[in-house]
Amino acid sequence: MGALAPSLIAAGLGLALLGVLIARALERSGHLAGDARIERDHVRRYVPVTSMPLVSVCLSGVTWAIRRWFG
Repeated sequence: MGALAPSLIAAGLGLALLGVLIARALERSGHLAGDARIERDHVRRYVPVTSMPLVSVCLSGVTWAIRRWFG
C-alpha cells in the first residue's frame, strides 16, 4: 500500500498538468469544432457539444488504465 500513494499523487499531478495544457490550447483556438456558441443581445452561452464527450472518453481511458495497473 505504501507504493500506491506516490503513484496516485503522480497521476493526480499529471491530470492537473494535462488539464492546464488543454485549457491553454482551448484559450488560443477559442473552442473545438462542434462546440456551440450562442451570442445574442445580452446573453452569451457556450455549449461544449464536442468537448464534453472528448473529456469523458479521456477520463474513461484513465480510469481503465488505473484499474488495469492497480486492480
